Amino acid sequence: MKTLIISNDNIVIDFFSKFLSKRGYDVISYRWLMKAMDNLEEIKPQIIIVNSDEYPRHWKTIASFLQSGLGGNDINLYLYAPTALEDEDEKKANALGVKKIFSQLDEEKLSFEFKNLKRSEINYPEYWPAEVDSIILTNPEDNSFSYGSVEEQDGNTYICNISENAKFVSGQVLKYVSFCHGGNYTNCSAQIVKFDRERRCLSLRIKELYEAV
Repeated sequence: MKTLIISNDNIVIDFFSKFLSKRGYDVISYRWLMKAMDNLEEIKPQIIIVNSDEYPRHWKTIASFLQSGLGGNDINLYLYAPTALEDEDEKKANALGVKKIFSQLDEEKLSFEFKNLKRSEINYPEYWPAEVDSIILTNPEDNSFSYGSVEEQDGNTYICNISENAKFVSGQVLKYVSFCHGGNYTNCSAQIVKFDRERRCLSLRIKELYEAV
């Protein structure tokens, strides 16, 4: 899941970068809100966190922009407000669809809002190949699914045959990969070592195993 941090405060950027990265989020930071808005279509975040103290007027601009649907669908906007918002602004934030307002960089208090990917329930698509040692890969660019079967294994590297619609590139890191073996699932992140599009053959190196739900 991709998160965009909009702040010019190094403490805020460092906190959220570390806090979210270890929970499985991809984190991008911008110091200029209007520039971030211009690049939303390219960034394609699922979550945006804005420091409202630094952008007391412009957070409303981006909230209105997102609410209109121009910035993309299903983007959750959070406000980090170290200085409490006035009642009028808080009502405006609710009306503009701000998901949550928080005032402290407190890892324990924020953990509920940003649940650890390792312990989050995985929603598999309706179709799943019946073969033993099947695999499903989620493309981080558009969240599309590709299916396949595992042909060989060498340590933490797997050689897989995958579906025709796969759109991957060598070196790409996938946050969401699932193996199925005998009805049991193994979930992980992985990096594509090599992808032969013509042969539909993909070499995949496991990076991190996710804990079972």
